[in-house]
Amino acid sequence: MSLQTPTEAQTAARTGVKPIDYNSSNCDTYLKNKGCIMKPHPSGIADDDKEFYQTLLQSVSDTPKGTVFDEDALEYLNLKGEWKNETGITRMISQLVVPSAEVEMCRGKLQPLRLVESINEPWTWSTSLNLDATLPQPKLDPSLKRLPTPQPDYAVGFSRDAFTPDQLKKLNPYLGSDTENSGFKSSAFQGTEDMLFPFLTSECKCFKGDLHVARKQNAHAMARSLRGVFELFKLAKCQNELHRKVLGFSIIHNHELVSIYAHYVVIENFQAKYYQDKIRGFLIDPSSPDKVWSSHHFVMAVYQKWAPKHLTRLCSAINKLSDPDVIMEDRSTVQPTVLTQQMVSERNSIAMSHEPPLPGPPENSRSKSRKGNY
Repeated sequence: MSLQTPTEAQTAARTGVKPIDYNSSNCDTYLKNKGCIMKPHPSGIADDDKEFYQTLLQSVSDTPKGTVFDEDALEYLNLKGEWKNETGITRMISQLVVPSAEVEMCRGKLQPLRLVESINEPWTWSTSLNLDATLPQPKLDPSLKRLPTPQPDYAVGFSRDAFTPDQLKKLNPYLGSDTENSGFKSSAFQGTEDMLFPFLTSECKCFKGDLHVARKQNAHAMARSLRGVFELFKLAKCQNELHRKVLGFSIIHNHELVSIYAHYVVIENFQAKYYQDKIRGFLIDPSSPDKVWSSHHFVMAVYQKWAPKHLTRLCSAINKLSDPDVIMEDRSTVQPTVLTQQMVSERNSIAMSHEPPLPGPPENSRSKSRKGNY
């Protein structure tokens, strides 16, 4: 799987500046500088959240029959899996490790939840960690150091249908857009165009692939996701509610190993940092056929039990946002640097009590907006 979208590849060819490679130590430095820490915080996850994800890990759900995870087929996977490329591993087991949210909705297993998934789709609507997360942003200056746009093998978030019309109205000033008048703008609240507040990402590798690279890919995507939730709660002036709370999960796997991570926010000195704990790891092994469905059971529990709770949390913050009719007269006036006086005042009140978000590039360094997030 390519780690660059076509737009990024074209930009790299045009400017001579390439995104930081996930294999590079510069990637670790970049993530750390942006507050993404690929290890547990000393204080760890809040006790109530820890207890809750433990119940998720112990959950059991129906599993499909006639798959490569059947006992009589596991030996084949064990013998042949290491010779398969990433596409082969994805075809054989990825949907068994991470069941499709949209398929399960169609089967009536997740009603009335409204989820949306992306499959190897670039998160071009997601704001870069280099830019201010509060308002929609134009494309990132390609000369800045950056990672490739996240492109998870699989990801899940909420569809717009998960929110009421009034809630969408309050979110609208902060969502991305692609219009002829204002050009393309990304949002910290989106992954793909149709996905709001992503909370699950998964990366698959073949035998020759590097699972540590997969971890960094997930860490980057989840840092963007968690930052969006934090910024939402900061706008609602209730960000401290998120301290040490699990706001998403990620999974990495190949043909024989699966690891599950919980991602959470730690707020220190008025700034948010994003940590991760490995909460389960296991082998897909014929000698332990009872374990091979562990990830499937967990993900189904995330959809059925955790996601509704998370949605309620998001909605509680959205409901506290100001009515956009009060803040601005027209949605078309919203620009990254052109705000009505009331919105400026609202943002300043946040900045007075909290560290500002990571700064974007100077205005004069931004080129004309067009679709694509570099």
